Amino acid sequence: MASVPINTLKNGMVIKLNGGPHVIVSTEHVKPGKGPAYLQTKLRRMKGGGIIENRFNSSDKVEVLDLVREPYTYSYDAGDTLILMHRESFEEYPVEKKVLGEKLLYLKSGDEVDLELCEDELLDIKLPKSVTHEITETPPTLKGSTATNQPKPATTETGLVIKVPSFIEVGEVVRIDTETGNYLERAK
Repeated sequence: MASVPINTLKNGMVIKLNGGPHVIVSTEHVKPGKGPAYLQTKLRRMKGGGIIENRFNSSDKVEVLDLVREPYTYSYDAGDTLILMHRESFEEYPVEKKVLGEKLLYLKSGDEVDLELCEDELLDIKLPKSVTHEITETPPTLKGSTATNQPKPATTETGLVIKVPSFIEVGEVVRIDTETGNYLERAK
């Protein structure tokens, strides 16, 4: 951790503000006609999410934090906790399910994730861009519905509900975008 002048801040840096880590989303140097110059920033709270705006005077200094991204694999479910294993050191890292929120629906045993850690504290879990899941429940295809290409709801093996094309049946494996939750394609 080092205190740095405001004019060295860049998008993506992690700083300590109000006692917690924040990621810089955007910065804008402002030189008003009257008064001193300042830096207008948008910051994302690492704990709990949410975007805040903050104005720094040009003479301010902030503490920059080191953000470490480590590769893990979802090993197994232990009740209210998921056990993740580091892909290189094989150390186990427990993560409470409530911390994952909606991300839990995208994960199944064996999936790879990246943990973002700051000062040995978990800040975020980064999912892969897409995951493959088996469809466990979806209404049957109706004759003629493939011509209109109407999407239908489908439930995956983790309980995630997505919209899929009408030709997708129970038992098929599909690829899902983890950012949008959208069906991408049948898995090959």
